[in-house]
Amino acid sequence: MFCDNCGAQIENGSRFCNSCGATLGRSASIQANQFEPLSNNNKSMSKIITVIAIIIAIVILITGIILVLAKGGKLEGIGSKNNSSPEQTEMDIKNKAVSAFASFIEKGEYSNAINQYYDAIQGNYTLESEAEEYLDIYYNSIVTGVYNNALDEATAKTKKATADKVLDGTNINIDRYTLGYLVDEALASKVAFNSGNTFFASNNYKDAIANYKNVSERDADYQTAQQKLSEAKTAFRTVAITEADKLANEKKYIEAVSRISEAVTVIPDDSELLTKLNVYSKNYVNDMIEQADTAFANNLDYDTALKIIKQAQQHFIDDVDLKAKEEYYTIFVPVSIYKLKPYTGGLPVFSNMKDTMGNTYEKSFRNNSESGGATYDIGKKYNLLKGTAAISDSSRGYQTNYPGYIKIYGDGKLLYSYIDFTSSVKPFEISVDITGVTDLKIDVVSNIPLINTGLIVLFSDVTLQRTAK
Repeated sequence: MFCDNCGAQIENGSRFCNSCGATLGRSASIQANQFEPLSNNNKSMSKIITVIAIIIAIVILITGIILVLAKGGKLEGIGSKNNSSPEQTEMDIKNKAVSAFASFIEKGEYSNAINQYYDAIQGNYTLESEAEEYLDIYYNSIVTGVYNNALDEATAKTKKATADKVLDGTNINIDRYTLGYLVDEALASKVAFNSGNTFFASNNYKDAIANYKNVSERDADYQTAQQKLSEAKTAFRTVAITEADKLANEKKYIEAVSRISEAVTVIPDDSELLTKLNVYSKNYVNDMIEQADTAFANNLDYDTALKIIKQAQQHFIDDVDLKAKEEYYTIFVPVSIYKLKPYTGGLPVFSNMKDTMGNTYEKSFRNNSESGGATYDIGKKYNLLKGTAAISDSSRGYQTNYPGYIKIYGDGKLLYSYIDFTSSVKPFEISVDITGVTDLKIDVVSNIPLINTGLIVLFSDVTLQRTAK
């Protein structure tokens, strides 16, 4: 006999169709009796039966092809698994076994749903597909319910937990992780919207903005969230600018910059905030340059001026005005002559020499027993030469009739000379105006025979400095 629902051939007396699961009624049994083989004597009836049998075979063949194609996923919409769309939230369930399975899930009875699946659904491809499609739609109905405010957080989580447990207890194959993520995303959107409202009500506009930004476009409250977001931005901007203006009026420019910078991290593309940030930043830079110029004007205090500039560069390291000021003040910093290389001649240079008074010097020229000295090309860049003249501690008490000397020349002209060095000479400072000098020559000599080297003249910590603005 054959199934009234799908046409599949089944054994006589069966109550259920093994192919589609339909319940068989009395008509199927009668149908089976109507097609019992007739006597060979009735040839006409035999031909009719043959034709009917061929037709039934063709129907069975077509049904089989449809089922095979559906199982292989090659026939869309007929028996294919998981073909529900994300927007589909309801399903017309025709089979009683799947209907009972769905009813248990709706009631939260996941254990009964699992038992129903194994007792009445597993093994029947059509029923398995329908059950899987139902669960896929069930997850999407939770998502839609949350977004549309039809489900609160607790109810949505309970429904999701029921579906998760059914999947854990069966071999139903759907993309539970993607579906679960969609549910969590919907719940997060609602949390963001509600949190945004709470923060907004308490004038915490910064956190209100952060939460309103996380409301999903699928959320029924999305448009409201966008409106509240705009209001929160306006209020946050107003507060930030008001506070920054107050600080700027007190010339606390870096504090004003900091306040606006914080606001920009919350509203990155706000043109009004960015304009304020630029104004306060420039005010700060100009104020620091003014302080540096004032310090420098006080006896060329380049050291204090540079400290002020470097402090400002900690906040604006790439500012071109600060960089230009740093370069300008730096040219007034004394330069150790020992870092320069003479282009003719040379003098012995020693480190950590000690004089007769116990002073120690970082670098020192020592006297030669012959004149000649060292000549440097300083290119008219400096105005002042300074250094300390002294006798080495090793010459303490040494008596000689051959005193030493220090001589300094600028472009061949003698600029300074001290020729009476003896062991009793105390350390003293030498300062020479070298403005406009290109070739600077320094000569340190002890006028004693080569065999008598007891008197050692030192010219120590010599620097060159620009002093003209």
